[in-house]
Amino acid sequence: MGSEFYQQQQQSNKQANHFPPATLRNIAVWLEDEITLNKLPITFSAGTRYTNYKNDNDKHGNNQDSEWTSRAAQSVLAQQIGWNSLPLMPRVIEPQH
Repeated sequence: MGSEFYQQQQQSNKQANHFPPATLRNIAVWLEDEITLNKLPITFSAGTRYTNYKNDNDKHGNNQDSEWTSRAAQSVLAQQIGWNSLPLMPRVIEPQH
């Protein structure tokens, strides 16, 4: 679980004199978890994140956007297993010379 917040003030200067003064704000929270199987080195991970962005400007109005994003993954730690030891997996038989 985590969160982040940042805010900044936008001011115009000599190099960027067409940018009006504005306040930019970003807020995000996320939650993630993972489960590893007991007998096999397989891990399932899932997470979700909510992000909200807001731009306040007196001259040109406000702009706001928010989004939910979610992801899931599966990983196998191949160094700890022998491919022939996995249940329900086909065995590779090498020819004998």
